[in-house]
Formats: sequence, structure tokens, C-alpha cells
Amino acid sequence: LLGLLAQFPASFRRNPDNISYLIWMRRFFDRFRFVAEFRHASWLSPDVPEMLTDNGINWCSVDEPQLPGLLPPEAAATGGLGYIRFHGRNKEDWWRARPGSDRYLYDYSESELEEWARKALVLAAECETVFMFFNNCHFGNAPKNARTMKKLLGIPDVRPSLRGDLPL
Repeated sequence: LLGLLAQFPASFRRNPDNISYLIWMRRFFDRFRFVAEFRHASWLSPDVPEMLTDNGINWCSVDEPQLPGLLPPEAAATGGLGYIRFHGRNKEDWWRARPGSDRYLYDYSESELEEWARKALVLAAECETVFMFFNNCHFGNAPKNARTMKKLLGIPDVRPSLRGDLPL
């Protein structure tokens, strides 16, 4: 287990109660690296990075539609861990609350991924580890986009051999 991600909805805004809850969660899971993913722009307050760093909480950078109140696509780190999640930029379906929502139906263009590849390299210079997760899961877009990202970063595409063994 490389760490725990606490993913909070856009309704989880920066306020004293939620900050206390976040710090309590961190202490409860003190044996693990801890990452917080915020969706609401109130967490962009200048005091938040220091509060997260002081409490051993890593910031999760997100790529999501640019809609009022959501976070911009910026890379940041508050510890030795860089963590990026790609949710897609499907503005039309983002707020639709229905089963089978197409919120994550999005196929990143190579130029959109190039923007993040540059940001990931900056994080890699600041952090001991950088994780990137693609959540745009519809129609196989996540693995396709992850493969493109690996290519942009010069990471070899490792494929299992015919016997099913992965090279070490």
C-alpha cells in the first residue's frame, strides 16, 4: 500500500470543521502516506499548503472541467509525494446526478496531456515520487491516455511476455 487517498466532493469546503476533520483523518491513518483530493476552490487559500505540510497531508492535483467553484488544473505538492488525478473535462455531464453518468467520459488530446507532462516533471524535481491516475474510465480512455502520458514522459511501455511474466 503506497498511500491513502481521501477524495472529497465539491461540497467539502475549506472551513474550521472540515480542516479539523481532515487533520483527525490524517492522525487516524498515521501509518500510511495520506493524500487529500479537494474539488472546491476554497482550498486554494494561501494558508492551506502550510497546514497540509505541517500535518503530513499530501495535496492531490486534479484535472477536471473548468467550472465555477472547481479547482484549476495546477500541479502542487505539500510533501514528498506528487499525486495527480485525471477526471476528464466533460463540462456538459459534470453536475448531472444520475446512474451511469458520463461525468468521466473524456478522451484527452495529446496537447492537453503535454501540459500535464510538463507539470509532472516539475513535481518530479520537487518530490521523491509522483503518481498519476486516470479516472476518465469510459470506453478505455484511461489506459489509452495513460499510455500517451508514458510516451510523453519517455517511460517505456512494459508489456507482459507470452508466459505472463513481467520484466523486473
